[in-house]
Amino acid sequence: MSSLIPWAAWINICFLRRAPQDVAHSPALARNMVLLSVLIDAMLVYLAEREQAVAVVLISLAFLLALPWLLLNLTGHQARYAQTLAALAGTGLVFGLLLLPLVLIWNLAGPLQPNEQPSALHVALFFVQIGLNAWRLMTVAHILRHAMDLRLFAAALFAIGWFILELSASLWLQSGTQ
Repeated sequence: MSSLIPWAAWINICFLRRAPQDVAHSPALARNMVLLSVLIDAMLVYLAEREQAVAVVLISLAFLLALPWLLLNLTGHQARYAQTLAALAGTGLVFGLLLLPLVLIWNLAGPLQPNEQPSALHVALFFVQIGLNAWRLMTVAHILRHAMDLRLFAAALFAIGWFILELSASLWLQSGTQ
């Protein structure tokens, strides 16, 4: 892959047509994808006006770096770390770019007040985001399935567990700051 960002690879992995082993084994590519993924995550969190934005991004980064490393070491597939990390960060970048317009539109629509009925736009954006999150979970499960040689169901459980752990850590952090 001669381009700096192998967009076709990431998009094909998102559509479950390719796997992490189809990506070049390159620690430099993994590092670059992690950096770009962190940048887009930081932009999304900032635009969503979440408190503790830096801490939320750091939690996400810690999970991105640590969980695949741990899971691959536990399953004896340490050599697949660079490709797995690149695939997770690269597809995360794709999903981040897909979420960016949703966050911008949400901000233009204005925040919801505590007793306010959500507008049709808010409801539509919510369901699109739910769909993107489900697709992203499936993509992470697909990557983990190939990286750890698991059945899809087991990989999906790992992906859901990862999502719950990361969300819980972020919510715990935010509840401690209020």
